Amino acid sequence: MNDAHDDNGNKEKSGACNEDAHSYDDIIDYAYSGVKYHPRMSLRERAAQFAPFAALTGFSEAIKRAEREYENETR
Repeated sequence: MNDAHDDNGNKEKSGACNEDAHSYDDIIDYAYSGVKYHPRMSLRERAAQFAPFAALTGFSEAIKRAEREYENETR
């Protein structure tokens, strides 16, 4: 592979990357018919996958308790 550079001296992508861009030309215009063997997931179920969760259950309560104890000690 030859490292080609543009007018600004930046490295240009090699021909291999350009070939990859055209490797799907034969199927790019096919209509997507969806998944045949899997029921479609509801938007609620999909959103639940990305919802935040408490990795440390009870951690926030322990922090609040420690904060209250500290405040009581400093008074």
